[in-house]
This record gives sequence, C-alpha cells and structure tokens, in this order.
Amino acid sequence: MTFPMDQKKYHVLYYSEGWGLGGIERFIINVIAHADRSSFDFDIFSTHTWDTSYDEVINELGAQRYTVFNNKKPNLCTRLLKSEKAWRELLLSKKYDVVHINTMNGMGFIYSSIAKECGIPISIVHSHNSRFGEGHERLKTLGHRIGKQLWSNSCDIRLACSQQAGQYLFDQDSFTVVPNGIDPPIFSFDNSSRQAIRRQYEIDEETLLFGSIGRLDTSKNPLFQLEVLSKIVKQNIKAKLMLVGDGPLVQQLRTTVERDNLENNVILAGTTTHPEDFLSAFDAISMPSKFEGLPFSVIEAACSGLPILISDSFDISTFPYSHITKLSLDNPEIWASTLLTTHRPSTQEREYGTNEIINLGYDISSTVKLLQTLYTTN
Repeated sequence: MTFPMDQKKYHVLYYSEGWGLGGIERFIINVIAHADRSSFDFDIFSTHTWDTSYDEVINELGAQRYTVFNNKKPNLCTRLLKSEKAWRELLLSKKYDVVHINTMNGMGFIYSSIAKECGIPISIVHSHNSRFGEGHERLKTLGHRIGKQLWSNSCDIRLACSQQAGQYLFDQDSFTVVPNGIDPPIFSFDNSSRQAIRRQYEIDEETLLFGSIGRLDTSKNPLFQLEVLSKIVKQNIKAKLMLVGDGPLVQQLRTTVERDNLENNVILAGTTTHPEDFLSAFDAISMPSKFEGLPFSVIEAACSGLPILISDSFDISTFPYSHITKLSLDNPEIWASTLLTTHRPSTQEREYGTNEIINLGYDISSTVKLLQTLYTTN
C-alpha cells in the first residue's frame, strides 16, 4: 500500500561503498536536491571517502553523511568487516523507513540483508555498473557470486541504471530500470561558460577540445585518450585533450604526457563540482571506458548538445541520443579520425540537446517521482 504523504515523514538512508565525485554520488545528490523534503529526510553512508567536495551541498540540503574510513581505502576484508559493523550500528541507532543501496557488485546484497535483520521496512538494491572493477578480480568474482547466492532475496526492490547493469547483478530476477535523471537547465549549453573555461586554459576557438569528465582510473581508460590525441597531433591539427577528474592514474598520465611531448596538448584539470561549465567548453566528448552502464556523464554531455564517442562496452539501449557513436577499443586511429570528421555543432545546435534529454525521459523530476513512489510503498 502507499502511505498518505501527509501522515508521516520518511527517513531514507543511501549506501555507496565509496564517496567522492562519481556517478553514484551525483545520483544521490540529484535525488535529495529535487525530492519533497517536507515528506522525506535523507542520510548517506559510505565505507570510504576519496573526496569531500559535496559535503557542503549535503549540509545545505539538510542531509547527513556517515563514513567508516576518511581519506583512505583499506583492503577489501577490512573494509567489509568494519563497514558491516558500522552499517548495523547506524540502522539500529536511527529509525529508517528505507535503505537504498547503490552498488557495483553482489556484495551490496549484504547491506540489504543486514537492513532486513534490523527491521527496515523497505530495502532497495540499485545496480550502477555492468561488471566490477579491475584489481583483485578472483576475490571480487568470488564475493560477487557469494553475495548474489546468499543474500539476493533480501531486498524488496531491484533497480538498475540500464538493462545490462540489471542483468549483471540480478540475473533472472525482475528489476526496474531507473533513468539517471539530471537537472536539464543546469547542463544546457552556456556560451559564457564556454568562453570563460577556454580563456582560463588558453584554448582558442580553432582548437578542437575533446576529453571526458570522471574518475581517472583503469576502468575509464584515460591512457587510451592519450593515444587518440597522439594520432591527431601527428597530423598537425590544433587539438587539446582535457581530462576533468582525479584518480589513481594521474601520475602515470603525467609521466606519459611528458614522455610523448604532449605537455602543450593535455590539460589535467582536476576535480570539479560544476562539470556543466567544462561541458560547454568541449567540442566533443570521448569515453573509451572498458566497462560502463549508462553513466551520468553521457547524459550530461548530451544535454549540453555535444557529440559523444563511447566504447562498445556502454549500454545505451534506453538512450537513443542522436549524436552518439560507439567505437571499438581496438584502434585509437579510428577514434582520432572520427573525432576529426565529427560535426562541431553551432551554439544553436547545442541548445537542442536539452530538449532531447527531456523528451527521452532523463529529467530528474521524472526519476524523483518514481523513487518517491517506491519509497512510500510497502
């Protein structure tokens, strides 16, 4: 049944293993910012924190974030044991109506199982990826399988950011695809932002600016971006690669840039809580990820009216954006030639991106409406 909205206020706790400036974080922040906060309170729990830039926003929204490990990431076993204990203690100390567990693998089901043991009325598990990350693959594979086998029945509601992400985590169990909704006006193309960013980094309008916004780790494949850039630069074409984000590959990227004499063509811009400004500055987005669901970065780039190049690992079955191209990771030359032949949209053409996103159903208001219905159904 659905509880009358005027009879109670629902207390929702989000779970994310890591906390920083990634897609799951943006999903959670977006929902909290646009939810009916007269009817909902929100808290956030994370196992480890790698960036606290969103904390000011969280406080302004009246939410509270709990974490187990600040600015460090211990080994898998330590993280799991300490996080389970802290999760249970938090659930027992505060009265939550809903836990919404955002996870990349089957171990997320442990948290829904604990929630059920603690008497939480509604437990939601939300799949945000189509496979787990690299490193410790045997251990992660084992944990993924065990988590699904032992605790997959502990959740009441199964959600996924894409069809592929749902099948990866839930197998044959039914699930609902929830669009990664964004706030379209924020990500609409803005010419003044474009000029400001390009002026800041000394990029003239004749220079092709491409790149991506996201964590600089192995899964995002940023070193491949350097290979693509090298193919373009060798043709004596004015181009710059901008990578907005931080992560474990930053130093390797810097070393490679220096080795290949690309210092004048690569911008490592660091992290930002305003990706929309950088999107306006780009001429194209390139995302050669080794595995992905349907990340926010694609939807945000589309809202800014950008042409988008993605690897064939992405699941865009529910996202028929008109200016997106899938490419294999076999050959960086193909990526380079595609970037050079891709039409650079005019200011007017880029403004069409916002309407297309709204028409495709990726407006945050639609996402929040669906989630609020799920949060109040028991």
